[in-house]
Amino acid sequence: MPTRGRPKRDRKQRREGRLDVRVNPSEKETFKLAAENAGQDLSVWIRIQLHQAARRELGEVEAGLKGEQ
Repeated sequence: MPTRGRPKRDRKQRREGRLDVRVNPSEKETFKLAAENAGQDLSVWIRIQLHQAARRELGEVEAGLKGEQ
């Protein structure tokens, strides 16, 4: 008998962590609209935006450290 449901993800692809962020209703609506505009689920859009912001921030930190040497 075939199994039902979504196939299990590889261990490396599992999202086991959770990040709770409190926002006001206006912020949430803005994020939802931006996600819809991008054709993405809200959680996917937020993850992408956070990754981009983190890379920018880390790049700026690394650039600052290189400038101090």
